[in-house]
Amino acid sequence: MVHLDVRAQGETYFISPPITSSHEVSSNLFNPQWLEAQGLIEGTAQGRAAAWFIRFHDEEWVLRHYRRGGLPAKFSNDRFLWIGLRRSRPWRELSVLSQLHALGLPVPVPIAGRIQRKTASYTADIMTRRIQGARSLADFMFDAYFRDSQDPSARDGVWRETGRVIRMFHAIGAHHADLNVRNILVDDQRKVWLIDWDRGRLNAGAAIQNRSMARLRRSLSREAELETMARQGWPLLMSAYSGGA
Repeated sequence: MVHLDVRAQGETYFISPPITSSHEVSSNLFNPQWLEAQGLIEGTAQGRAAAWFIRFHDEEWVLRHYRRGGLPAKFSNDRFLWIGLRRSRPWRELSVLSQLHALGLPVPVPIAGRIQRKTASYTADIMTRRIQGARSLADFMFDAYFRDSQDPSARDGVWRETGRVIRMFHAIGAHHADLNVRNILVDDQRKVWLIDWDRGRLNAGAAIQNRSMARLRRSLSREAELETMARQGWPLLMSAYSGGA
């Protein structure tokens, strides 16, 4: 079990893993309006969980606000039931990220989390280190097939590397709860990373991992261009995932 440092201010909790607990993470750093006023925001990313790219003390971080998805989002966009600090979303994600990072797996470095409790519910945010030069697998493949003039073997290599990297995670029982083409990043060295480990966990069995791979395949089929690419790339990915070349 990973130890996380906790600092409480009333019903607000700041949590951080030991590897980054020396950072002075104040409440302002979780406030996009304050960050924008200070000129610290360098970009944003939209999705179910909005993200802000910030630069602070010569470091680049990603701030993500936890939001609900599916039917629960119709009742509350970003409030979660309080069932204890250790079962909160940022605590669990920081714990998983810390363990995966300690094993040398390609995940973002966890920085800190904030929980703002209000009686029986809470809102939350998480901060991780930004992966330099990274873009989503979807964006990488779109550029590789339709924009770049690079050797096709480069894109084939990324398909294979994606399969190999996922196999590394699954070999130690790591389960990504939302494995899709937006949560897989490719950096400028064509290294593959898995991000957004909200609801991720360890000690997952083969059945859960198989469902995770099926989820990834479905995410490729939701866009016509990606589905066209996947007809060629998916067999390469699955060959590497299975231990092939």
